[in-house]
Amino acid sequence: MILHHHFVQAALIVSTMLAAGLAAGPAAGGPLAAQEMSVADTAIFSNEEQVYFAKEAKQPAPTLVYLRVEQSADKKALPVVTGVDAFGATAEVAPELLSQMAMGMRGKKAFQSATLNMGSGQPIALRRARPATCWVAVRKDKPRADGAPDWHFAQNVKLHDQGGRALVGGGETGAQPVVIRMRNVIWPAKADGSPNTNKPSVVLYIHKPDKPDSAESYAWADPGAARVGINLRWMQASCGIDGMEQPSAVTATSFRG
Repeated sequence: MILHHHFVQAALIVSTMLAAGLAAGPAAGGPLAAQEMSVADTAIFSNEEQVYFAKEAKQPAPTLVYLRVEQSADKKALPVVTGVDAFGATAEVAPELLSQMAMGMRGKKAFQSATLNMGSGQPIALRRARPATCWVAVRKDKPRADGAPDWHFAQNVKLHDQGGRALVGGGETGAQPVVIRMRNVIWPAKADGSPNTNKPSVVLYIHKPDKPDSAESYAWADPGAARVGINLRWMQASCGIDGMEQPSAVTATSFRG
């Protein structure tokens, strides 16, 4: 998605911070329903939107971070906070980020956004991700014996709507590798402070692994939609927001291309 609007940092930074350097509140814009975390839940937080719009406006961008938060069964214990990357793999993150997030989330369940105060550095504006489950089909390089197109089909592919990515295909699958990515885009105010006329959108991107910042194509839907899909003929994908609809019943056997 090519976005040509200026970033207003104040629109993404919570004005009042707790003494620990973390402020919490509902995410701005878009019908993001309050999500309750149980002790068994894991939540992902990221400043993907803050970083994206800062770069679009050619302004200094903070470090891109993804934090995985796991609540403890003991309400007095701190949540376990781990740094991850866009694919969900463990990644190094500044220890002060982890400790601030853990302190700020102690005992909290409904928690949609947070700002981590890095002292002399730029504050990091985090938004809570909604998990999504997808199926992805990528056409194989060689057709079937009867000449019909053959497909590599992946089911229960997991990602999230704050820049989460998942790799499908490649290796011995017979299909080229493809990366799917999802964002829940909330447009910041314009440079003059007036509201942005663009509507919030949940966006599904298709990337080649060697071009992580340049999408081959993308599709979008209202943020309140339960599902977003895309069909590029050589690949198809459908992603449902977890908890908003029943998982897709499409399987490798029932998929027809």
